[in-house]
Formats: sequence, C-alpha cells, structure tokens
Amino acid sequence: MQSTSATIMATRAFPHPAESVFAHWISPETRLRWEAGPDSGMTYDAFDTREGGVETVRIIQDGKEVGHMFQNTHRLVEGRLMAYSLTGVFGG
Repeated sequence: MQSTSATIMATRAFPHPAESVFAHWISPETRLRWEAGPDSGMTYDAFDTREGGVETVRIIQDGKEVGHMFQNTHRLVEGRLMAYSLTGVFGG
C-alpha cells in the first residue's frame, strides 16, 4: 500500500452570520448532513468540538470500513473561530 501525506490549508467564506455557521459546525446532526449525504456511510464515533477535543469518524461502504478520520481542535473562539487539524486514512 502506498502512503501519501499532504498539508492543505482551506478557508471558506459563508454568506451567513458567523454565529449561525459555527452553531451548525459544532452540532453532529447538522454537520453530518452538511459534510456527507445520507448514503455516505460516514458516522461519528466521537464528537468533541471543544478546544483540545477530538472527533473520530468512520466511513463504511458495503459493510466494509473504507476510511477513518481524526480531527483535533486546537483553538476555539465560540461563534467566531475554530482552528483544527484533520488526519484521514482511506483505502480499505
């Protein structure tokens, strides 16, 4: 299996108040609908968006785990800013 590593920095502007976007980002129910469709196979095993918190996600398709992700929250200014890192492993 080939291993690939990359660093990506992404920013995005939303045409909504920051407080509204933030509220949806820290809610597992709305975030799951936002990030993935109902047939994505994506589930949260842990969802802690507080500063120092960790999120873990599994992706299962056809009964087989095809990926997982870990997100660590480094800085949080509620309603305004969330700085985090994300590590994903994919490919079965």
